[in-house]
Amino acid sequence: GILSLDDNYRITGFQEKPKYPNSNYASMGIYIFNWPILNKALVDDQESKYSNYDFSKDIIPSLLEEKKRIFAYEFKGYWKDCGTIDSYYDSQMALLEDVPDFDIFNQEVKIYSNTSVTKPHHIDVNGSVKQSLVANISYIGGHVKHSVISNDSYIGENAVVEDSILLPGSRVLRNAIVKYAIIGENSIIQNNSHFIGTKENIKLIGDLKSFKTARKDLGL
Repeated sequence: GILSLDDNYRITGFQEKPKYPNSNYASMGIYIFNWPILNKALVDDQESKYSNYDFSKDIIPSLLEEKKRIFAYEFKGYWKDCGTIDSYYDSQMALLEDVPDFDIFNQEVKIYSNTSVTKPHHIDVNGSVKQSLVANISYIGGHVKHSVISNDSYIGENAVVEDSILLPGSRVLRNAIVKYAIIGENSIIQNNSHFIGTKENIKLIGDLKSFKTARKDLGL
């Protein structure tokens, strides 16, 4: 959604994905409403047979037509849209850069993970990890490079995981090779199997529900 603003940041116009945008202010899709006003707008929208039942296409434009006072907050920090598999993959890989755009160790913008008390991850004597993020309960018996390993993942003896994302409960068994891939929750790459994509074509295994849950957990 593209916003038009006056000098006081009051929204004067709202266009959803216009072909020819009239400003460079984009909506992040984060809204704070006065409940009675929102409730009435939702009820009215539900009764409309022409509605898309969408905030940016229906609710906000209708409130603007009613001359409601709607203001924008200008956000200048890190923001990444993760609406596709490719953008989700790119956002995770960006965290592994030597100097990432978003610093997960920044004390002023702390990231709080889950609060469950669990075992730490374990890297076997024959395992190795380079330029990666590894979550708790994970076992690394093989070799991990430039990857994001979620909690309760398993990488077996001599297995290789590179440029990939493993979601919770993933299993990459002995001698398997995974490159340029996203492995869904509780998915298994069997012994000696190869699951290899490219930088331009990320391989994907698992259902979309896994990725929607992962995005929500990350606040994306």
